[in-house]
Amino acid sequence: MNHSLNDDEDILVRLRQARRYQMNQKTSEEMLQNLKAQERIWTHQQRMKVRLQWLFKGALTCLVLLVPAYIVLKDRPAQQVEIAGSEQLAQQDKNERVLSRLAVLYQWVPELQQYEIESETFDEVYNRRLKHGESQQADIRIDSKTGALLWYQNNGKGLASHSQKAISESQKEGIAATFLQSMMGEEGSRYQLISRSSEMIYRQFLNGVPLLGSDIAIRVNEQGKVVQYSASHGALGLRLSDLTGPAQAITAEQLQATLREHMRLRYIENLEAVDPDTGEITRTGPMLEYAPAVRFSGAVSLNAESGQIIYTSNYDRDTSRGVFPIPVSPQENSPQIKSKQEAAIYFRQAWGLPVESDIQIMEKARDRGPLKGYKIYSWDGSGRSAMLAADPVTGKVVELSREPKRGNGRLAQEEAQREAVRSLQIYVDPAISEVQVAHTSYEQAQKLYTFYFMASYAGIPVVKEPDQDIAYQVAIDGTTGELVAFRKNAVPDMGSLQKKLPPEEEIITTEQAVAQYVKYNPFSLVYRLEEGRTAPVLVYTQEYRGNQDYRIFIDAQTGKAYSAKR
Repeated sequence: MNHSLNDDEDILVRLRQARRYQMNQKTSEEMLQNLKAQERIWTHQQRMKVRLQWLFKGALTCLVLLVPAYIVLKDRPAQQVEIAGSEQLAQQDKNERVLSRLAVLYQWVPELQQYEIESETFDEVYNRRLKHGESQQADIRIDSKTGALLWYQNNGKGLASHSQKAISESQKEGIAATFLQSMMGEEGSRYQLISRSSEMIYRQFLNGVPLLGSDIAIRVNEQGKVVQYSASHGALGLRLSDLTGPAQAITAEQLQATLREHMRLRYIENLEAVDPDTGEITRTGPMLEYAPAVRFSGAVSLNAESGQIIYTSNYDRDTSRGVFPIPVSPQENSPQIKSKQEAAIYFRQAWGLPVESDIQIMEKARDRGPLKGYKIYSWDGSGRSAMLAADPVTGKVVELSREPKRGNGRLAQEEAQREAVRSLQIYVDPAISEVQVAHTSYEQAQKLYTFYFMASYAGIPVVKEPDQDIAYQVAIDGTTGELVAFRKNAVPDMGSLQKKLPPEEEIITTEQAVAQYVKYNPFSLVYRLEEGRTAPVLVYTQEYRGNQDYRIFIDAQTGKAYSAKR
């Protein structure tokens, strides 16, 4: 049966027919009448809009998209189009974009014609799952708004030909690049190959600057078939007209000036340090370091237009953002629990729980990391529960939790923090006289504040190891202010700290610290996607270095740079 491609309405009909191949067999005439009957619900304005779109797309669109789709499908019987409900039929622009993308994909992988549709959903993301026989499967995801392919995966079984010679890596790269161009259209010209291994990774570049979070990964098998494709949903539909250009970025001198304002001291109790130039372990033990006022294991980013530090982590020590030392007075007679009887008394007297006797207390042993045999006491009753963990030798409480009462309203964060500090003083170690709030979170569903504290001395955060910077965490009921949970984490030895800290005159200047810091932690100019913004933000960041394990520590006494052993 021959069909002319000169009739726009006939072209639309055949594209819609490409969505189902396994449904009830009907003649072309029956399907055309069925679709036209459904299309009567369209308004005159909608029909005119669709026709004008196809007229303006012109011959090029027809040749690139419609002719290949027609060639692929011309010998197959006509099938019914299933788009659930008239509401989705009214979203004609969205459907046509998805159908066009499917046509291009089926042109690239004609074997998909042999597959049956196992499942299909049409929402913000169009999902189609295909199968062929018992072992061959394929998954397709398309952004409904833009028509961009987000994900395609084919397990490859049945695609390989044993008689076909394996293609070269350069041929794979060429196939991947052509496939990318066909899927992305004009946007494809903005992508550059940045990595090649088992798959090719492409990244979008704007004004010659990489856009983080825009990566597309393409895998091509030995027979030259594209078997996997994944693209970032967040990099679609960007407003490039609002883009800040590289010429508007602050200078390197301004960047360093901002870093100098944010450099802070931190004392690390135990660091196995490596010379970054030789890779040799050159020192072990404590170090007073300089670092920017963000969490120390994360990369630092600055807004390239304003020069302001972007806090990619909630952990920071920037006093301008309200982080400051908090004095604490450890309770002299802190709870010591060494038996079920003492646990029952504590639950009853400290928390007012209806624990009648120690028979109701469950006891077991548990390891806490390298520390062995901690005693765990728990109670359940009357719809409430409680638990505490105690040091097996001293009986000192190191962890506890209970069910919150949950009242109405919500405490202000400042009030909840005061209650957290008050509760912390009951269980904090005797040598701790000062803490800093490293991080605060609030769980809306649980109505729970959680405060993470670092140990502090003379305003300097003190941590046990580079990745063990939280000494205590305290959870507070956001409605009543009552203690819900306490946990002791990595607490440094504060006993002899005063003797280990160098005098102030032996500490290098922030200018010297920043000079070393940027030498070993170079910044790159990149665009980055931010939630709630349609245009990417131009930033200076260390995230583009490629090796996220490469972290530099600047000795605050000598100015020498070290990296942590991995």
